[in-house]
Amino acid sequence: MKPIVKLDNTGLLSLLVNSGNRGFQHQGITVAGPMDEQAFSCANLLLGNELCAQSFTLEGIGEITLTALQDTYIAVTGPNVSVYVNGNEVLAWASLFVAKNSEITIKPNKNGQLGQRYYFAIEGGFGVTDNTLMGIKPLQKGQSLLSTNTSKNTSKQDVEEVSLPSPDYSLNKPLRVIVGYQGNSMSGAVLAQFFNQTYQVSPNSNRMGYRLEGKPLSLPSTSLYSEGLDKGAIQIPPNGQPIVMLADRQTLGGYPKIGAVAAVDIPRLVQALPGEKLHFSPIDVYQARNLMRLQKQKMNRLITESQV
Repeated sequence: MKPIVKLDNTGLLSLLVNSGNRGFQHQGITVAGPMDEQAFSCANLLLGNELCAQSFTLEGIGEITLTALQDTYIAVTGPNVSVYVNGNEVLAWASLFVAKNSEITIKPNKNGQLGQRYYFAIEGGFGVTDNTLMGIKPLQKGQSLLSTNTSKNTSKQDVEEVSLPSPDYSLNKPLRVIVGYQGNSMSGAVLAQFFNQTYQVSPNSNRMGYRLEGKPLSLPSTSLYSEGLDKGAIQIPPNGQPIVMLADRQTLGGYPKIGAVAAVDIPRLVQALPGEKLHFSPIDVYQARNLMRLQKQKMNRLITESQV
């Protein structure tokens, strides 16, 4: 592996994330991976990168500045993001050739908000030689990131320069929730209260989970066995304020769960900032699965059509 970019400014937080460490949750190892899987996947698909545990992408918050140490292709995704190369604005949600020694700046555009997450990918993906960098240890100013693309020198003919429309990250529409077996055992009054009220994202939210603030849900005190937690699971702790489990969630949890946010809506949730308001609506698992399939098909079709 060779150095490919240098971090001149890490913003509020910059991490290297892969597609997730799947298959180890039963051993107590969290899945981790990107918060916004849609933006993460699009950044890599635009460059033809394989989504795997060995290929990493930069997940950043705030204004980030990098210097290209080699010729490479890049893609930047995320809500309301602006990208500049040597001071000139270029397209986000697109693959782009960047020459050696170019300065790359990523920051919120005029409609953006400080705190939303951006994804910066390079052709072939970043590599790591130190496991402490894998989505756990924040990247540092002046640090050089490594490229796994060692088989050849990058040229302008290596990758199709294609673009995608940015998805809708608005919270105007409800986040859809698949009610689980524990949710089905809750009273109709509790479920009605959950689905009919507006919640606010708590400042005490992070990559482990988003805490929501609203009128507390009142559940009977019950003894539950701890169960594995999937991304999007909605736990109700004793204070009655829901917590949505996210990328760095613990592997087990014993609080009652209403259900889980549908995967297709998690990107909108994780890009919400403290103080923003949201609400939920129920959906069944078959509808949720079909929506996710349709989203992936649309994304692949748009990439294919833009290459023609």
